[in-house]
Amino acid sequence: MPYRFILLVSALVLAGCSDTVAEKPRKTRQERAADAQAQLSKTPDSRTYRIEGNELRVVEVPVKDSTDFVDIQRCFIWRDQEFKTSTMSCGQQPDILLSN
Repeated sequence: MPYRFILLVSALVLAGCSDTVAEKPRKTRQERAADAQAQLSKTPDSRTYRIEGNELRVVEVPVKDSTDFVDIQRCFIWRDQEFKTSTMSCGQQPDILLSN
């Protein structure tokens, strides 16, 4: 009797695993370009961290690549209160070259 119960429960669990996942429809190039333009028009996000009286500001700027996808480029701004200086560093955006 307990074997039938275990068999029934395991059959129900396996039946739930066989559901097919619906594929997302692919976006056209025009739809990707419109989505990219909407993201690029937003104001860049920034976060500020206070470290021993100094300040580290992280600015995340959306940038578009050649395939109409948007990536985030981070820039770091260090403000030194002792020497009254600032330094800005942005990572280089990789170039993606694809042939059509």
